[in-house]
Amino acid sequence: MKTKSTIPVISPYLGWGIAIISMLAYLPGIYGKFVWDDELYLTANPQMGKLDAAHLKLILTEIIAGNWHPLTMLSLAIDFLFNGLTSTTGYHITNLVLHGANTVILYFILLKFFKHWLPIVFITLCFGIHPLHVESVTWISERKDVLYVFFYFLAWFVGLNFKGNQGKILITLFFALSCLSKAVAVTFPLTLLLSYYLLSPNDILAKIKKELPWFILWFVMALGTGIMAISAQGESVRDYKIYQLSDNFFVGMYALLFYPLKLIAPFNLSAYYPYPSKINTLPPLLFLISPVILGIIIFLFWKLKSKFPQIIPGALFYLIGILPLAQFLPVGNCVAADRYSYLASVGIAWMLWGLIGNYLLQNIKEKLLWIIPFAYLALYFPPTWIRTNVWKDTVTLWTDVKDKYPEVAMAHYNLGNYYMDGGNNAKALEYFKTACNINPKQNLHPNYEHAWNNLGNVYFQEKQYPQALSAYLYLINYDSTYPGVYVNLGNLYRDIKKPDSALFYLNKAIFLQPNHPGILQNMGMVMIDLGNLSAADSIYQSLLKTHPDLGMVMQQLGVIQGMKGNPQGALDWYAKVLQIQPNNHLTRINAAVTLNQMGRSDSAIYLLQVAARSGFPQAQEMLKSNGLTW
Repeated sequence: MKTKSTIPVISPYLGWGIAIISMLAYLPGIYGKFVWDDELYLTANPQMGKLDAAHLKLILTEIIAGNWHPLTMLSLAIDFLFNGLTSTTGYHITNLVLHGANTVILYFILLKFFKHWLPIVFITLCFGIHPLHVESVTWISERKDVLYVFFYFLAWFVGLNFKGNQGKILITLFFALSCLSKAVAVTFPLTLLLSYYLLSPNDILAKIKKELPWFILWFVMALGTGIMAISAQGESVRDYKIYQLSDNFFVGMYALLFYPLKLIAPFNLSAYYPYPSKINTLPPLLFLISPVILGIIIFLFWKLKSKFPQIIPGALFYLIGILPLAQFLPVGNCVAADRYSYLASVGIAWMLWGLIGNYLLQNIKEKLLWIIPFAYLALYFPPTWIRTNVWKDTVTLWTDVKDKYPEVAMAHYNLGNYYMDGGNNAKALEYFKTACNINPKQNLHPNYEHAWNNLGNVYFQEKQYPQALSAYLYLINYDSTYPGVYVNLGNLYRDIKKPDSALFYLNKAIFLQPNHPGILQNMGMVMIDLGNLSAADSIYQSLLKTHPDLGMVMQQLGVIQGMKGNPQGALDWYAKVLQIQPNNHLTRINAAVTLNQMGRSDSAIYLLQVAARSGFPQAQEMLKSNGLTW
């Protein structure tokens, strides 16, 4: 098991040096913007903002993107207090420091298993610097990876170095914190058991018997965390319209082969690896032959175990790290993900050392062995540095995916959303059309309905009403339960002055989403268009009972009072809006118009000037047209 060392002492400073070099490899990533799930985790997450009792309750109870990981969310919430949404650098630095800490802890863990410096340095380098890990280190939302492994490694380190109940208490604490950071930490008891066996194979049964109550506790904790994770996944479980439950075995076998190949040869890395298109009942050939290939590899490993003794331990550590993520129980709509390799890469690197280690130590002079870590740095530091730039922003990320996998609808959909939000509707149309043309019967396409809806929305914004109507009606024919399309049709018909048709579709929307405040607000506006002010007033008054801070509703009630010939009543509502939304300049303009109608032109001009000084163009134009300045 242990290789004789030609160096009397392995310097602990070497581990710190590898950690620093590892952090440097990902340094460009600290300038990356919010991307992908960062909206769910940060930019539009009600858990962020404060650390008061209400926010802490949300952090402890809310499920985000199919995951319950309160400690990860707490760490992001603390970062949010210092960085907010104006800068991403602080979030990235936290991820980077955690990865550096993980790298140095791993170095000290490996000191227990190897006496020669080279395998320790090699495995630590493989973990610390690799383009496959850019996703875990550089993506803010993957804080859960670097955080859970931090506590996982601490528990592992304590388990190898501390005896007695104090050590077991520390293991339990760190294991619990790891589980609260990401549920895949449930594998830790197996890692510890395997470690004990490798270090003292003859004493393993006595060790288990002695520490049996602790192992029972840890396995119960793992079981509870696993049950919680499965129940939290909910809608994030893969769509089974194309790949069936029976395909999972082949998908998992393929995944087991995927990560070692990518670690050895990290070509064509992607933020999203799609399932291959499926055109018949059987999985693709590559999936079908994966169990055969894996069986041959296992057979060869077993035959070579005496000549290459480190292969089996490395393979077992790899399996422990990857099995919860190998898509046997599939989550999401990608067949693999770079981030899934973060912990498992330790086992892969161990396997590689098992294949090449004996040859290197027996055939290369000690002084020349230093060429190997430098050769590793030359091979993997540059692509790691370069890969971080892919995660710079939404465009670089999804363009990279699109260029490598043109059939990934999510790439086109997300690029379409980016350009739509940025007002570049021409580019948005280009990407939404492509997303809509990808066949959801052959390709996993979780955003198919959203793509058609947003295609219609862009046409609507461009006032290309026939094209928008065609997109919306296609979506209804495909999925008649999609509520947003009925709201959009209501808005379209209101825009082309057909309030009866608008009301027809809004009623369909409210049937699917009863009491939805946004739909009810739209229905109120349609009632105003129809001249049914009493019905509009009733809708808005009812809304205020359940949503007392809806400024738009108060504004519309002011409009209704004005239309009823009650200007003072309108002003009263506008004043209530400005109390809770002092920067609502549209309300300020409505109040100015009402004041002018009442003959109070000085007050009206004052309100317009306040809005104009804040840069509100409509107020500026109104003042200019009357020869006034602000």
